Amino acid sequence: MVNVEKTSNSILKKFSTSELKDYEKRKIVFWYDRDKTAWDPEKQAPGEELEEIVQDLEKNSIKFHILDNNYFETKKLLEIEDLESNYLIYCPEKERAHEDNWFFDIQIYSSRFENSRISDIKSEFEIDGHELDDFFMKYEKFFGNQKERVHPLKKLHQRDWREKEFIVGMLAVFSKTQALDFKMIVRDIMLKSLDETENSVWENISKFGLEESFWELAEENFGFSPKNPTLKKLFLSFLITHIKQYSGISLSGYDQYVNRKENECQIFLKHWMDSSRDSGNFEEYTREMLAENVHDLEKSLQSELEKRDVKTYLEAEAVDTFDKTLILRIRKSFNTSVDSTEEDFRNYLAWIDTRRTKHWFSEYENIYNALEYAVKLFRFSREYYDDQKAVDKLESTRSLFELFKAYAETYYQIDYLYRKFYYYYDKEQEKDILKTSLRPEVEKLYTNNLLRKLLSKWSRLIDSELDG
Repeated sequence: MVNVEKTSNSILKKFSTSELKDYEKRKIVFWYDRDKTAWDPEKQAPGEELEEIVQDLEKNSIKFHILDNNYFETKKLLEIEDLESNYLIYCPEKERAHEDNWFFDIQIYSSRFENSRISDIKSEFEIDGHELDDFFMKYEKFFGNQKERVHPLKKLHQRDWREKEFIVGMLAVFSKTQALDFKMIVRDIMLKSLDETENSVWENISKFGLEESFWELAEENFGFSPKNPTLKKLFLSFLITHIKQYSGISLSGYDQYVNRKENECQIFLKHWMDSSRDSGNFEEYTREMLAENVHDLEKSLQSELEKRDVKTYLEAEAVDTFDKTLILRIRKSFNTSVDSTEEDFRNYLAWIDTRRTKHWFSEYENIYNALEYAVKLFRFSREYYDDQKAVDKLESTRSLFELFKAYAETYYQIDYLYRKFYYYYDKEQEKDILKTSLRPEVEKLYTNNLLRKLLSKWSRLIDSELDG
């Protein structure tokens, strides 16, 4: 069915003198009615509405010709028999591909008329030609809602868009992403839920048949191509790819989650981790991934990290397993602090300093700070109490004034570092990681070694001056 008045006016407009180009003396307009909106399929002839339109054309000296397997006859008519008349060439079929189209050369300098939902969509986006016709037909349902879908898409639309850009734009409309950026779209989709059955955005993606296109884009942008892809698998792949890239660890059973485009995955992950608005969701999803299957992933990663030099994973930050392992590594060193060298102490402090810029540092900030001051306290002990020259220097102090001066310049650090340790220890709610071995070692060092030696010397000097 066609609207006779509207269609007639639209066709006649194509033949107006204002539409004539400089090189044109007449107008030829092709109408490929692929949906047969004006054709009677039973009679295999023009429908009643089209007959009325033809009458309007004749009143305006426009000839009507049906193109229906009469290609030679039609070409002869237009190029030999009648070179002056205006023509509407009507074909009740889909336009043929260029290589099979007898009239492609004529159509280059002629005009087109369309009377279909597809033509309305193309008009909405100011699109010429027929390259996107099949695409618009496939996703015609999407364009049925102006307010919720078409208007938001038009705000993103650029004139050079092809199928892929329209797909990304449609995904952006559903996810309410304000830019044509697939990485941002993926994050906005995931923010709703990693469970597709609970994700309202994914419900629309599925409803409008965009799932396959979404996963094709995920492979193109991230190199993600596992069997039976899901949002949860995609998120997991970002973590596993990060682990592989920044630690060199290939976790057994997780090979399919290492994406080919590592740098793109890291850019995606870094932007999400650094987002003040969305980082909380990232942390929640990460904890869920680590906790699944009785912490199988976390246990596997911890096992591998324990075998490796800290420097090989110092820059990794996607999961807090790296922080936990590093903290335990430093903490355990205090059990054998006698064997720690100056280089060891420098390394511990450098590791802690490096972690300050990583994502999970704030989660373990008090623990890291407590460790830092514990390391400095043990290093101070090594430098001023365990070294024989330092011991001799303390013992050779001859007056309370000299000892007081030495304390003000150097030995005050005993109390300063000890109290700094306890400041952060008291701020930390989860003290188990510090309480089990570190706190007793710090207390033992401070009370039985550092403070005892200093107070012993102080007492002897007081006795000496009183006796003197």
